[in-house]
Amino acid sequence: MDPQLSFFGTPKRRPMATGWPRREAPSVVTYFAILPPEEVRIAIIRLRQETVAREGIFGRPVKPERLHLSIAPLMRCSSGDLPDFAREVAPLADGIVAHAMMSAFDMVLDRVQTFNTKDRDAAHRRYYLVLDGSDVPGLLRLNDLFRQSLVRSGLGAAMPKAFNPHLTLFYANRPIAPRDIAPIRWTVRDVALVQSVHGQGRYEILKRWALPGR
Repeated sequence: MDPQLSFFGTPKRRPMATGWPRREAPSVVTYFAILPPEEVRIAIIRLRQETVAREGIFGRPVKPERLHLSIAPLMRCSSGDLPDFAREVAPLADGIVAHAMMSAFDMVLDRVQTFNTKDRDAAHRRYYLVLDGSDVPGLLRLNDLFRQSLVRSGLGAAMPKAFNPHLTLFYANRPIAPRDIAPIRWTVRDVALVQSVHGQGRYEILKRWALPGR
């Protein structure tokens, strides 16, 4: 790891806090993710529409281009403190991916359910309608490899202690009971580095790495 990079990948030489930015500053999150191909995204959107109608819930859908499964975080900072991508972020990300590479693998998502924000009181709680899988060995393996690679790069503390793989579909007004669905399948052939600006709807795919194999 470049000695000039701090915990979340932000240069130490900048006079800024190394923790989470203050609430008034837009927060920029950069993370590794799996993005479903177009034909799968269409099937996921159709499933979401059917689920919302079936359950009689309302809220806000995730934009089609933002549908993803998070694998591992890279950095989080305020919008004014973004490090240079080509000089600082890309080399770090390349090194992490190089030590987390695995063959292309099959993905099967076969359940919809809701998660909630337990840190909020009931009046302000948010419910996340998600798509997940009952058996996702390839996804779990990829997450484990990224965990090992982040530790190797000195960024292991950025990884959540537990990995709960899911694809968020919708921000709902209430929870629903878990329900099995007809499996949505595809072969995961690459990993993407994504950057999202919270509160501004800005979302950018910074780079993609192909997985070897099928």
